[in-house]
Amino acid sequence: MHLLQMKNFRSVRIPIFLVAFFIFGNAVAQSDSNGMLPSSFLTAAGGSLVYDVSLDYKEQHISGLLVAKEEEHGYHVVLLSKLGLKVMEFMLTPDGLNWIKTFDRLDKRMIKKALHQDFSVLYLMPLHNPEKVRLKKNNKVKIKKCIKLQVQLSDDHKRVIKAETKNFINFFKTKVIFYYINDDDIPDEICLTRNNVKMKIYMNLLKR
Repeated sequence: MHLLQMKNFRSVRIPIFLVAFFIFGNAVAQSDSNGMLPSSFLTAAGGSLVYDVSLDYKEQHISGLLVAKEEEHGYHVVLLSKLGLKVMEFMLTPDGLNWIKTFDRLDKRMIKKALHQDFSVLYLMPLHNPEKVRLKKNNKVKIKKCIKLQVQLSDDHKRVIKAETKNFINFFKTKVIFYYINDDDIPDEICLTRNNVKMKIYMNLLKR
């Protein structure tokens, strides 16, 4: 082989090696992280949970009970008043939020999109069969499914401590913190906030 041909061979061989290493390494990381992700806490609880909930948006306040049940195609979520009356009800799926009962002012495309993002993070929907998973440092994992999500896991990877959206434009980032008091993997308290929006959802687990 001529010297010029050998130089050309080396210049081609190195990029091919780097591409192969990147593809193989990424595939291994995705395979390993899929096995290390915890299940949704709804799944861990047997498919249904009830939380005492307080919702604040600007000067408006709503409190009641938030009931969620895991079904075949998503989550059935109902907000009840303290008297047991339905305030709102919807199906949460990877494709969107479908109202069953709501107010006219909430039945708008942008509001549905925002609520879909918030409740998908709140109930950790992207943990179910994620499209893409990438491990990061300090027990952080990036997940892509219906939304792009980054979660902070406990050291044993059995609990989600924190979750937040990682969209390209993240001005109104959704952030959720999960607090655990008991030894199980079901959060006893949950707090959701949004960047640059005066809103908060606080949930306290009722005894099961």
